[in-house]
Amino acid sequence: MLRELKSNTWIACQCDPQGSTGETCSDSGQCDCRDNVEGLPCDHCMDNHFGFPDCQACECHLEGSDGLDCNLHGKCACKEHVTGDKCDQCQAGYDNHPACDQCEAGYFGYPDCQKCTCNENGSKNLICNQDTGDCECLNSNVKGPDCGSCNDGTFGFPQCSGRKGHMIKSSNK
Repeated sequence: MLRELKSNTWIACQCDPQGSTGETCSDSGQCDCRDNVEGLPCDHCMDNHFGFPDCQACECHLEGSDGLDCNLHGKCACKEHVTGDKCDQCQAGYDNHPACDQCEAGYFGYPDCQKCTCNENGSKNLICNQDTGDCECLNSNVKGPDCGSCNDGTFGFPQCSGRKGHMIKSSNK
């Protein structure tokens, strides 16, 4: 369609056929856009929308995202230690969404959360101290930050109950 400019000059509307509802436009050149589409020719999604011409809301998590806009595939820009297309979860090793400002159980050393390295045979469980990474050992004869060896003078990991150099008396007479 044509639109009239001042001084009786006519120019064609340049409506995007995918984004507009027709071929007509106002005197300013604004075409009639489909839902969530904008621009004079209706050629792109509105802010916080993606997927032209069927523009959908980004739905970025308000507190987990770095702004509410997303890329062409609907993926939002997340804050540090936050993940997910909509920034709706913490990265592996982090807890307390949306801040994600703590290490989750089984990790230590915030802000660079690392997986605990507890020896599964020598420690009571696989969860370590969230500050130091030290594990809780099975008994007092097991040692090491990961509970991976016996104290000096003991043997038989993981129980570490015997004493090296001590003879065990036989009950045979």
